[in-house]
Amino acid sequence: MENELQDSPRGRGSAVAWSLAAVLILLGMLVASALTFICHDKVDNLINPEKDNVEQVCVDTIYTEAVPTIQEVLQFREDTKRYMHIDSVFLTMPDVVLIDILRQHGTSLSNSDIVTIYESNRSTYNKVMSGARSQHYKDSLDKLSNTYDNTKDTTFVKRE
Repeated sequence: MENELQDSPRGRGSAVAWSLAAVLILLGMLVASALTFICHDKVDNLINPEKDNVEQVCVDTIYTEAVPTIQEVLQFREDTKRYMHIDSVFLTMPDVVLIDILRQHGTSLSNSDIVTIYESNRSTYNKVMSGARSQHYKDSLDKLSNTYDNTKDTTFVKRE
């Protein structure tokens, strides 16, 4: 039955019509693609009309590094000296003196405050240190005499 349709004039005309339609569709797609490629800017403006008058500006960001002035360098050096002095005095201060300052003024002091108090009353804290040395010496003598007394009682004397 299919052979009869192909042999009939109606069947051939139908096949030619379908082939012609397919060729026309392909030709239309080709023309549409070519026009879109050629007129890309106009098609883009039709799709996005608000970008008509917008200019795109590319600005390169330049980062500059701030260079200190002579005065800033000198100030930094003075600050560093002061902080190093504070740290040096604070770290070499005898424990007895530090304890005495903290007992009198409280533990909320900064290192700078402690050093200022110590340096403004150095003679007083030298006396505190001298007293602490004396107490330490006395304690060591007491400990030594107690040790000597305890060993004296328990030592056996060898007689001949």
